[in-house]
Amino acid sequence: NAATHIAQLAPDDAKAIEAAYLAVLTRRPTAPELEHFQAVLANSRGDERSRRLEDVCWALVNSTEFSWNH
Repeated sequence: NAATHIAQLAPDDAKAIEAAYLAVLTRRPTAPELEHFQAVLANSRGDERSRRLEDVCWALVNSTEFSWNH
């Protein structure tokens, strides 16, 4: 799935979050959004990082912004 590919290919957490936002909401995250989700991904590696990134994508898909704009 997209989250797994992003987790494997993004060189760092900031780029992973940006890719998730672009894939789901077709925009880049704001500074506060980026900061929030970087804390979510902090100190995670491998399968744990993939699961956390899936949670980020799921949160974006379930956001009001997604339901109203997409």
